[in-house]
Amino acid sequence: MAESSATKTQAHPKTVLYSFLPLIFGVFSLFIAFGGTKPALPLPTATRTKTPSPIPTHTIQPTSTRTSTATPRPTATLAPERSQLRYSVEVTNIYVLLASHILANQSKAADEYRVLLIGDSGTWSNYMPFAETLAGRLNAANLPACNARTIKVYNMAIRGTSLVKDLVFIDKAATYQPDLVIWFLTLNTFRPDTQLLGRSFLPESRSYIEDLSKRYSLGLNTSGMTTTKQTADQAWEILRTAQEPLHQDAYPLMDNDSSSSNVFTRALPPPKLDAAKLPFNVFYTGLKILSKTKTLVVNEPIYIAKGANSDIRYNEYYPRWAYDQYRAMMVKESKDNNWEYLDLWNAIPSELFTGTPLHRMPYGEFLMYRKLSPILQKYSACP
Repeated sequence: MAESSATKTQAHPKTVLYSFLPLIFGVFSLFIAFGGTKPALPLPTATRTKTPSPIPTHTIQPTSTRTSTATPRPTATLAPERSQLRYSVEVTNIYVLLASHILANQSKAADEYRVLLIGDSGTWSNYMPFAETLAGRLNAANLPACNARTIKVYNMAIRGTSLVKDLVFIDKAATYQPDLVIWFLTLNTFRPDTQLLGRSFLPESRSYIEDLSKRYSLGLNTSGMTTTKQTADQAWEILRTAQEPLHQDAYPLMDNDSSSSNVFTRALPPPKLDAAKLPFNVFYTGLKILSKTKTLVVNEPIYIAKGANSDIRYNEYYPRWAYDQYRAMMVKESKDNNWEYLDLWNAIPSELFTGTPLHRMPYGEFLMYRKLSPILQKYSACP
């Protein structure tokens, strides 16, 4: 008998396989993020990375064969179970970040002199146990304050250099009854072309930024906050941070050579840093919110390269012409407008930076603690 023309067509095996690829990828991603076997993804570190030491011991030393002239580093040991902790996701939703902070659910104690830190990842302290961060060291010192109080430091910094991002946390910080706010800044914090970009501002936070802009008449354009690239970056961050350790056992040194380019950003071409293009309106809004609170603005330390092209650039972020003008601008603004300013741009030796020109090693945090602890005691002393 002749075979019917209506015979059922069979799917090609490759077609069937391709149709299941999205499902396979989704299951694999969840397996990685929530406790499955974690294949190592490369961390964005310098090329001179050395193999980390065994997990149970955390040595606070630069990991390099170069001889260091700095003071010998102290060491600290973490319990193995602490050393093996890993992130499963990176929380970047502003509503969740604010609601999950310890200050959202903790009343101010009568014997507490409350200090809040605002800033970027340099203050947040990447890959470091809390005890080795600036906030952790200041709290461990139990520094005395006026009226038998003790200085208690809370870290409200988060990754990303943006005045708008900082303003979000300053707006909330003002409701937590701080006695002192230390606001850490750098030239990148003022970049006009990155105020609403970066992983700290994902699409779900757009409504919060729009409300902030309306309340303080900032005129922020949030139309670019929901882009395909940003959504892709969010997916990458969830996968990448599933692999990131809570701390590093080795801290690679920075590249000592710099680019020969003198460009900072196309929005601010050389040779003059145009103050009119910098979002000082956002900066002064932050100071206005904190007008009833003691506030210290700090220009945070940066890595200073000494190799090739170091006469053109301080590091991969900053050409000398732009950064020098920024520093002079901040001094003038602080004097003309009467706000407290501390410039620590070169306070930390270059060998104590790792990963980026703003990230300090644990001993760098120790030096920051030594710089700031007497300043905190001065601010908290009885009149």
